[in-house]
Amino acid sequence: MRIAIVHYHLRRGGVSRVIELACRALRESEFRVAVLAGDIPHDSVISHPTASVSGLDYKNPSWGDARTLQRELEKTASRLLGGPPDLWHVHNHSLGKNSALPEVISSWAKDGQALLLQIHDFAENQRPENYRRLIADENLAFLYPSTSRIAYALLNSRDEQILKQTDFPGQLLHLPNPVVPLVATRQLAPQFFGAETLVVYPCRAIRRKNIGEALLLACTFPKDHACGPQTQHHPPLRITNHPPRTQLALALAPDSRLASYERWKALVCSRRLPVEFDTCTQRNISLGDLVSAAESLLTTSMEEGFGMTFLEAWLSNKPLIGRDIPSITSDFRSAGLVLDSLYGFLGVPVSLIGKEKIKHSLLSRWDEKFSAVGMPIDELLKEKFLHRVLREDQVDFGELELDFQEHIVRIASESPRVAREIISYLPVLPSLETIHRNRQVIESRYALHQYGLQLVSIYENLVSAPSSSVIFGDSQAILKEFLNFYALKMPYNQK
Repeated sequence: MRIAIVHYHLRRGGVSRVIELACRALRESEFRVAVLAGDIPHDSVISHPTASVSGLDYKNPSWGDARTLQRELEKTASRLLGGPPDLWHVHNHSLGKNSALPEVISSWAKDGQALLLQIHDFAENQRPENYRRLIADENLAFLYPSTSRIAYALLNSRDEQILKQTDFPGQLLHLPNPVVPLVATRQLAPQFFGAETLVVYPCRAIRRKNIGEALLLACTFPKDHACGPQTQHHPPLRITNHPPRTQLALALAPDSRLASYERWKALVCSRRLPVEFDTCTQRNISLGDLVSAAESLLTTSMEEGFGMTFLEAWLSNKPLIGRDIPSITSDFRSAGLVLDSLYGFLGVPVSLIGKEKIKHSLLSRWDEKFSAVGMPIDELLKEKFLHRVLREDQVDFGELELDFQEHIVRIASESPRVAREIISYLPVLPSLETIHRNRQVIESRYALHQYGLQLVSIYENLVSAPSSSVIFGDSQAILKEFLNFYALKMPYNQK
């Protein structure tokens, strides 16, 4: 059987990592596998044949019409595989990153091709720019084709339930990512980073990673080894039980230049916060090297497709602290993981900004975000949303706009009292017993070998399925369900 795996790029990141692991999991199978991507870095570690198809990339888009992209994909795949693919395994085709790819998928569906469409992220899920692009390119009507030879691989139960709520006509499969330990090529001590203790946020610092909240927590660290002039000295604070001279390392910079990222860097420098950005690149080390030097890992992300950090930490024998995402971690808890060191709400006093300012900001941003994609929010939904993010005299920091977050980080960097108030109720680091237990659960439930067996079974079932006519899922219904979900969701840990 010939399998063609397709993605926009193989640059370092979550989807590229999953493709790499899938190729490793299929190494012992009898399948012929090839990977096609728009951009393939020179240091790619994919174990199967790869080829660049420039029309796929979205960082430097050069795609033309869908027919041209389709011909190029088919020609390249046949060259690498020795014949046409029996199945196309395509990642994130519906994300709104490429105007031609959804048309290609629809064309293959009408031709009766076997397709595994793996969705890591939805354009309908709080990505209005992506969704507007889909509208402009008139892709919505044929974004989700369904036949008996097409399946949708979903990473979590949340996405599966949301699609079912829309009476989605396609075959839905729960396909959690495999997890393997990060490989360290060097054993580094925290002193290599100028600290006695290192906390690592193993992420690419994009918007949804909620970098401002990580900096707020770093306000509880000493400031004696960050950049810029020190204007005022305060006694060191601690997040939970971290010792003095603790530094936060953010692993990677965003792929593209973000104004918010540059603002956070400037703020860290001006306030002398013990934070280093883009540590892997700046120090020319791997993520595994960085994690091996950490005392603990941090996550403050507001949204994930799968949530690899919630699992990789324990395989590295590191405790995980930070923000919970209950819609994602509920699957992990059901599998047996103990995640008591996560919080679902990080409250800051509304008096630091003003309650009416906060309410106006929250509702304006929601109105702008969803009205722009033709889905205005009714008043009842607004009230439910406010009830979720505002609790008496506190507001969840992660829901605030950038200006307000920056204002609070400045205050916390200057006031030990405010910083202590904000973090006084955060969970403590998990025990060694919890770390050991979680590692055993992950090794059992998310093993690479099991992932390979699941892929083989899916491929064989789709290729052997009879042809059928094409029907399409409703993207606007999916958008509405995500909107309802985020207005009503409640955090797991409530204080």
